[in-house]
Amino acid sequence: MKFILFFIDGMGMGFKNPEINPCFYSEKHFFDVFQDEDRLSLPFGGFYKGLDASLGISGLPQSATGQTAIFTGENGAHLLGYHLNGFPNQKLKKILLEKSILKKLKERGYQVDFLNTYRPPFFEKTNDQKLKRASCSTVSALAAGLECHSQEDLFQRKSICHDLTNEVFRDQGFEAPLLTPAESGQILVKASSESDFLLFEFFLTDLAGHAQDMNRACHELRKVEEFLETILLSITLEQTTMLIISDHGNFEDLSTRSHTRNPALFMAWGEEAPLFIEKCLTPCDPYHIILELMP
Repeated sequence: MKFILFFIDGMGMGFKNPEINPCFYSEKHFFDVFQDEDRLSLPFGGFYKGLDASLGISGLPQSATGQTAIFTGENGAHLLGYHLNGFPNQKLKKILLEKSILKKLKERGYQVDFLNTYRPPFFEKTNDQKLKRASCSTVSALAAGLECHSQEDLFQRKSICHDLTNEVFRDQGFEAPLLTPAESGQILVKASSESDFLLFEFFLTDLAGHAQDMNRACHELRKVEEFLETILLSITLEQTTMLIISDHGNFEDLSTRSHTRNPALFMAWGEEAPLFIEKCLTPCDPYHIILELMP
């Protein structure tokens, strides 16, 4: 059993409102799922549901606590007593360093990979400096002792830039080949054939939501759908479970700059998909099922 975990930041399940919800314009019909409209399944036989991003704590769900839940299975919001935005604090880092899903699976002898590419300045830092201001995904990768992917890996097609095209790398003055989202999808497919568990993070959805920019949001949605379609056309779903998970709502409601209280989007493909859809209620839950299926 192999797993691909595709984390999409700030993607909630909203309502069918074309004025505020970019998901209404989903061209490949992966993301046009809404709270006020039932739908039986997704393309390629996938399933979906909304997860309770509040984690039992009042206030707007936030990134650091939500992502800690995804990557460690621990309710960081409950531990802190509040939702924490941005980067994890010391308490959350401690949980991530101890219980990162990448670390746990690597300790069990599985081949794991975090496919995102880091810019050259990242590699000029010591490990302590890397951890000082790091995202939950970065802390999770460092906890597992993974070699983070570099600019060279972009050219060798061993990793993917977070924007799926490498345009961000090029705009920041770093050399990188210009790719389509479909080409990045093929890179992920190849990487998944060499790994038991593969993690990839996309966060431009969250940025588009905060910007309240419908054109920008639809552009990002088209990229993600092209990327996702390429992957699902190429992997063997009898052997690989594909999961998409988010930490909180935002993208699905451009009427506000802030996060939302909408359920976090969760999608699953493969033979184990019904199990995940049945048992997962919060962003903490997929972690525990993955570890049960990968003993």
